[in-house]
Amino acid sequence: MTFEEAMNRLNEIVERLERGNVGLEESLALFEEGLKLHRFCSEKLKELELKLVEVQEDEAGEITLEEIVEMEDDLPF
Repeated sequence: MTFEEAMNRLNEIVERLERGNVGLEESLALFEEGLKLHRFCSEKLKELELKLVEVQEDEAGEITLEEIVEMEDDLPF
Protein backbone atom coordinates (compact mmCIF):
# COMPACT_ATOMS: atom_id res chain seq x y z
CA MET A 1 0.00 0.00 0.00
CA THR A 2 1.28 3.44 -0.87
CA PHE A 3 1.04 6.53 1.31
CA GLU A 4 -1.52 8.02 -1.09
CA GLU A 5 -3.68 4.88 -1.03
CA ALA A 6 -3.61 4.83 2.77
CA MET A 7 -4.55 8.51 2.98
CA ASN A 8 -7.43 8.02 0.52
CA ARG A 9 -8.75 5.08 2.52
CA LEU A 10 -8.36 7.04 5.75
CA ASN A 11 -10.38 9.89 4.24
CA GLU A 12 -13.09 7.43 3.19
CA ILE A 13 -13.26 6.09 6.73
CA VAL A 14 -13.50 9.57 8.24
CA GLU A 15 -16.30 10.50 5.84
CA ARG A 16 -18.26 7.34 6.69
CA LEU A 17 -17.87 7.87 10.42
CA GLU A 18 -18.81 11.55 10.14
CA ARG A 19 -22.03 10.65 8.29
CA GLY A 20 -23.01 8.63 11.32
CA ASN A 21 -25.02 6.02 9.41
CA VAL A 22 -22.95 2.98 10.42
CA GLY A 23 -23.65 0.67 13.33
CA LEU A 24 -21.57 0.37 16.45
CA GLU A 25 -19.70 -2.77 15.36
CA GLU A 26 -18.84 -1.33 11.96
CA SER A 27 -17.85 2.00 13.53
CA LEU A 28 -15.43 0.21 15.82
CA ALA A 29 -13.96 -1.79 12.92
CA LEU A 30 -13.56 1.37 10.83
CA PHE A 31 -11.97 3.19 13.76
CA GLU A 32 -9.45 0.37 14.26
CA GLU A 33 -8.64 0.33 10.54
CA GLY A 34 -8.21 4.10 10.66
CA LEU A 35 -5.75 3.82 13.54
CA LYS A 36 -3.67 1.30 11.60
CA LEU A 37 -3.70 3.55 8.55
CA HIS A 38 -2.71 6.55 10.67
CA ARG A 39 0.27 4.64 12.07
CA PHE A 40 1.26 3.51 8.57
CA CYS A 41 1.11 7.07 7.22
CA SER A 42 3.01 8.45 10.21
CA GLU A 43 5.78 5.90 9.68
CA LYS A 44 5.99 6.75 5.97
CA LEU A 45 6.29 10.45 6.83
CA LYS A 46 9.03 9.70 9.36
CA GLU A 47 10.89 7.69 6.72
CA LEU A 48 10.56 10.57 4.28
CA GLU A 49 11.79 13.03 6.89
CA LEU A 50 14.89 10.90 7.47
CA LYS A 51 15.54 10.80 3.73
CA LEU A 52 15.11 14.57 3.47
CA VAL A 53 17.46 15.07 6.37
CA GLU A 54 20.02 12.87 4.67
CA VAL A 55 19.65 14.84 1.43
CA GLN A 56 20.02 18.12 3.30
CA GLU A 57 23.04 16.76 5.03
CA ASP A 58 24.60 15.67 1.74
CA GLU A 59 23.98 19.00 0.02
CA ALA A 60 24.62 21.45 2.86
CA GLY A 61 27.03 19.43 4.94
CA GLU A 62 25.10 19.96 8.16
CA ILE A 63 21.59 19.78 9.55
CA THR A 64 20.17 22.11 12.12
CA LEU A 65 17.56 21.04 14.65
CA GLU A 66 15.47 24.02 13.62
CA GLU A 67 14.92 22.59 10.13
CA ILE A 68 13.72 19.27 11.54
CA VAL A 69 11.33 20.92 14.01
CA GLU A 70 9.80 23.07 11.27
CA MET A 71 9.01 19.99 9.22
CA GLU A 72 7.42 18.19 12.18
CA ASP A 73 5.18 21.21 12.85
CA ASP A 74 3.77 20.95 9.31
CA LEU A 75 2.61 17.35 9.75
CA PRO A 76 -1.17 16.95 9.72
CA PHE A 77 -1.30 14.69 12.82
